[in-house]
Amino acid sequence: MKKHIFIMNMESRAMKYGVGTYTGQLISSLKALYFHISVVTLYADTGGELSVYFKDDVRYINIPKPSKDGYEQLFFTEEDNLYQKNAYYILLSFIPVNEETCFHFNFMELSNIASFIKKKSKHLIILTVHYTFWSFELTGDINKLKKIIKQPRNIWESGIQKSFLNEKFFLNEIADYVIAIANHSLITLSTLYKVDTSKITLIPNALEDSYKERTIEEKRNIRKRFLLNGNEKVLLFAGRLTPVKGVGEMIEAFKLTVKQIPDIRLIIAGEGLEKDMRHYFKQCYPIWSKIIFTGFISKDVIHEFYSIADVGIVPSIYEEFGYVAVEMMMAGLPVIANQSTGLKEIIEDNENGEFVLLERDSLESSQLFAKKIVDLLQNAVLLKKYAQTGRMIFMERYSLSCFCKKINLFYQGVLLNMAK
Repeated sequence: MKKHIFIMNMESRAMKYGVGTYTGQLISSLKALYFHISVVTLYADTGGELSVYFKDDVRYINIPKPSKDGYEQLFFTEEDNLYQKNAYYILLSFIPVNEETCFHFNFMELSNIASFIKKKSKHLIILTVHYTFWSFELTGDINKLKKIIKQPRNIWESGIQKSFLNEKFFLNEIADYVIAIANHSLITLSTLYKVDTSKITLIPNALEDSYKERTIEEKRNIRKRFLLNGNEKVLLFAGRLTPVKGVGEMIEAFKLTVKQIPDIRLIIAGEGLEKDMRHYFKQCYPIWSKIIFTGFISKDVIHEFYSIADVGIVPSIYEEFGYVAVEMMMAGLPVIANQSTGLKEIIEDNENGEFVLLERDSLESSQLFAKKIVDLLQNAVLLKKYAQTGRMIFMERYSLSCFCKKINLFYQGVLLNMAK
């Protein structure tokens, strides 16, 4: 009997970053198990038309976002419930009858369509938890979340409470299997969301090894193309530009670093909301010429930056996993990271990088951050050690082959249940 899997996504900025990478890896792994794979994207920007096409033996089904002008994805509202219900009936025509089928969700915001699938069929539902809504809104402050859950004080807090309860319902009542991408995430799911640990599987994210060793001449040419001089130190940040990523804290620390190392540049690769960008541009005063904002760039270009940077900066206040830190390690780039959540499981202090402990609006925190940067840039022995050890840890723990083995083992168990 044929085996079918529907990978359930939605149009979002996350698809440009971690979830998009994860989907590609999932496809590669599931092909080895001879699944017929369909990737479904809700809220797709297709001009209002349903889009279906095949690429590399994978079917892509893009269900358009509502045509209503100015519509925003107000998740967990009646309007959104109606959209996901209609999306389910559109999807229904693509779901095979009397064949083994399961659904792998990457977004908890899709709980409504998952609920419809659960009610009307016996198909298994898998959920990978890449992030939680409250972690972005509250920058990972669990204590604040607990207070909000107990007694929300305004509409904004009521929205956070509602989203948390919907996530909890998805995890406990809809999903048959839950995949945690980090150990701290697994603990949060079992303690905060009260998910039965027997249905949680820990499978850390991974990356395909795309490291390319470059000669001194190649690196010199890349620097010339980006108008960076040969002696200039380069710090690199890559990712979404949001408060939860610690961008503001990084800029404040860099302003102090420039006073000690004038010949230095900070490259900020990524994009963010207009209101956040305006704040960051203003925050860079008066050293605008020392900071480069690239916007969203291709993987080829970001890997060129990896090859010429001296240190990678990952200052996230909250990070479910930390794809960027792993990618930097893969490229042999020493890392300075905030000692938070998922990053603590990737970076080993004084082995493949160093930690800082960031505090909001704290001059002392910024000074300690800047000191870490200055001290590391002035220690060639440590830079080399972190680069080599980071590359080694990547190969041992976070290479694509590690992920494939674990996800294949997981799905072998799923297939046994599907056959029952």
